[in-house]
Amino acid sequence: MNKIIFSVLGGAALLFSGSSMAITVSWTPDSKENDCGDYFIDDSYTNNSFENCSIFVSDSGQTIQISPVIAKYDAELGTVDINKTLFPTIDGKEFTYGYDDPSGEDRSSGDWTYTPGNGDPGVRFWAAKAQTFTLFWDVSEEAYNDPTRCDLNNTFTLSCLSEARFVTKGFFEVPGDKNLSHITFYDSEDPVVVPVPAAGWLMASGLLGLASLRRRK
Repeated sequence: MNKIIFSVLGGAALLFSGSSMAITVSWTPDSKENDCGDYFIDDSYTNNSFENCSIFVSDSGQTIQISPVIAKYDAELGTVDINKTLFPTIDGKEFTYGYDDPSGEDRSSGDWTYTPGNGDPGVRFWAAKAQTFTLFWDVSEEAYNDPTRCDLNNTFTLSCLSEARFVTKGFFEVPGDKNLSHITFYDSEDPVVVPVPAAGWLMASGLLGLASLRRRK
């Protein structure tokens, strides 16, 4: 895959795919984090907490839910966790993976494809984890070049996350050139303000998703 990497401030990077008009934006937290085990959820994988995992951002004193988890592929075990509560049509076979190293010994970078079936969700975000994770999403060239939409010094903002486009393929590179631990895919849900305190918002977001069962791509 033909790609060029540009480092910017704030632990983020911008990656360009030679086969697409879209620009893939990425963001990596400063500390070592697990996306669905630490960063996007209050607790670890107990009591259905994986199904409550959702990308969110704080903006103007409010918690904004961006995108709930669809599935997580464990590269070490070869298993797939599915958010069956929100996405009962997904079984994990919709996703395929490949590494830049054909032998598979170096799993630090690669690509994935998604072939959705009838009723399956759209994908707008994917996260690749080693010691920490990097979150990826595609934006238009116009959004990339407009600092009011995607500030290149800090891509993890409501404005830039809201620019995420539907994708059926993408590439990944894990921080520190370590082997991939897992890759997680997130749905195409529109941003939703969650006006409830701390621990309660995750449960509320799951209930909102069940109530809406909005259109799928």
